[in-house]
Amino acid sequence: MPCAVEDEAPPPPPPAEVGRGGQLDSLGSGARRRSR
Repeated sequence: MPCAVEDEAPPPPPPAEVGRGGQLDSLGSGARRRSR
């Protein structure tokens, strides 16, 4: 039971940060490139 809890806890944090960072980076890069 402890293994399942540890496996389910670590996976959620990494994907959320990557998704938010990727979206922010994509929007920021596009807006900056279009402004120039």
